[in-house]
Amino acid sequence: MVDSSYANYLENLQQPAGWFDLVLVFTRMMAANAEQQVALDFLCEAGYRVALRYPLPEEELLSDLQSSINSRLDLFKWGVAEIEDCQDSLLIHHHYPPLDPQNPQDKMFLKAISSVLSGLYTGWIQQSGASAKLSCRLEQITPPHELTFRFKNFSAT
Repeated sequence: MVDSSYANYLENLQQPAGWFDLVLVFTRMMAANAEQQVALDFLCEAGYRVALRYPLPEEELLSDLQSSINSRLDLFKWGVAEIEDCQDSLLIHHHYPPLDPQNPQDKMFLKAISSVLSGLYTGWIQQSGASAKLSCRLEQITPPHELTFRFKNFSAT
């Protein structure tokens, strides 16, 4: 989607001294001291709460929702999203998530940031009028620069 010079630029913005190191320490401590699903659920809830702190306007058009989401992601320097309507669900392609600079293909960190983004997308899309029964889940990790999520009613399947 985006060229490598943009990826390098974004990676430099995503890793401010101190803050990103703190995030890495937290995620590694959670992975070492909690069951994986408990840690991932915690991070998903944290992402949902960030969505509440940085609310989006209720949008009627999917293109407007995508623009609003990308304006927030740009504020955070967390990459860019493309949203695709799949009739019974939304597919969200998240490009250029924050990565561990020492190990950009670290599966544990990719799962952790994916959980945060799942909560974030759930919160934002629900704010735009979607039912609370709908949620976002990670569907695929394509290291190092793309995460794919699906937003739908998972309890109905």
